[in-house]
Amino acid sequence: MFSIAVAFVFRLINFFALIYLAIYLFKKYLLNALEDAVSEQEAFKDGLKQQQGMFESRLDESKQERDDIERLGQLLKNKVDRWQESVRIKEKNMQAKKGQIHELSVRRANQQTMHLAMQTVTRLAMVKAIPQAQEKLQEYYKDAASAERYIVSTLGLLKRDTR
Repeated sequence: MFSIAVAFVFRLINFFALIYLAIYLFKKYLLNALEDAVSEQEAFKDGLKQQQGMFESRLDESKQERDDIERLGQLLKNKVDRWQESVRIKEKNMQAKKGQIHELSVRRANQQTMHLAMQTVTRLAMVKAIPQAQEKLQEYYKDAASAERYIVSTLGLLKRDTR
């Protein structure tokens, strides 16, 4: 029994010695390596978190830029639409003015043509009418009684008009 107790105590001492040796070796060699690996993992995670934050901020900036570009594009589209509408209106007004100018020029050409025709007819009529009228009057007033009647009627008309 004593030998069993001594064997038990030595087994216990050997067990604690092995545990102490395992703890000592773990602390001396493995603990530093594990701590270094853990700190590297934490540094890696911190780097990833920083990159994630940087990417998120870039994403927010690019979303803001995209929104700004969309707003600018919409403003430019609105300006182009207004410009096109004003061009259409100006072209429509120019077409209307061209139509009015054309009508006016046609009307003036017609008036000039009619005036020229009237002058031509008047000139031709005067050239032929005056000699014919002189001949007719000379024939008509060869007789003295006819001439006297004409003078009396003309004086009568003049008296009537002066009253």
